[in-house]
Amino acid sequence: MGGLLGIDLGGTALKVVTTDGCAVTSEQTLSTPSGGPKTILNALTAVIDEHSGDGPVGLAVPGKYDRTSDRVLLLPNIDGDWREVGLAGTLSSLTGRRVVICNDARAFALAELRTGAARGLENVLFVAFGTGIGGAVAIDGRLALGWHERAGEIGHTSIDSSGPVCKCGSRGCLELYASATALVANTRRFLQGVTGSTLQGVDPEELTAQLVFSSAMNGDRVAQAVVNELAFALGRGLAPAVTLLAPEAIVIGGAGAASIVKWSDRIQSAIAQYARFPSCPRVLSATKGAHAGALGAALWALELPHLHSHTTVSEPLAAHVSPRRGKLGLL
Repeated sequence: MGGLLGIDLGGTALKVVTTDGCAVTSEQTLSTPSGGPKTILNALTAVIDEHSGDGPVGLAVPGKYDRTSDRVLLLPNIDGDWREVGLAGTLSSLTGRRVVICNDARAFALAELRTGAARGLENVLFVAFGTGIGGAVAIDGRLALGWHERAGEIGHTSIDSSGPVCKCGSRGCLELYASATALVANTRRFLQGVTGSTLQGVDPEELTAQLVFSSAMNGDRVAQAVVNELAFALGRGLAPAVTLLAPEAIVIGGAGAASIVKWSDRIQSAIAQYARFPSCPRVLSATKGAHAGALGAALWALELPHLHSHTTVSEPLAAHVSPRRGKLGLL
């Protein structure tokens, strides 16, 4: 089960891993080129060609992908119009390798489920914290994909029907209140008309979520107020999913995940307020790091043939699946 290649296509970076089964053997980070589909396809082709082998290649993308038509329906943070690009087919033709596309949040979740913070757990809600908020769901030890593999889009559940309009067209989406983008925007708003914050000397254009988290942990009261607000909003947004799915844990990944988890009491307080029936789940920080999406993409390419079947898992794959589950109706 060696020779797997996984790529995570991001708005600013291409993260690449090679694996031997579930074990990462190499990691690489490259800049995502600008210029649209042709330039990016050339860069992806070069990465694949650089890694010899005949095994499948997994590619995680930050958007909605339709496997039936091989079209990316939404890729908001990547240059160009991708709607007419047959992504897997084009890359397969250019490289001679089978290429499997998946959503980046689901890829992150698969990596954490198989080898990371959620290994050995059965029912888990995954949150990918970043520019927006992505998500995924594991039920009975397997990743639940849903219709068109879109289960888990927690960032686009509304927590305020009269709130601001989201890029998706809805109002009051969770990611407008609890993403890195929201954290930075709210910090700028909080800083207006106050004194005594270490962040006041920072150029607003240089302000980052990590800087806000760091200031909050160092006692800056403005930063603490903003992070408290974000943590409560995140918990409130997750509460309906907790009620519906009764997860035993919530795993948060992405840049700043370790910082957010330090406010787990605030997240759990909001969940407890808005989700009265299930026990409040643990809040865990993801453990697979910045290359989790690329690792998950590699594993996705390996496991895809079993996605919608109820056949017994092959022996090599079974070693990496929850021991209480022998079939893969889900991933």
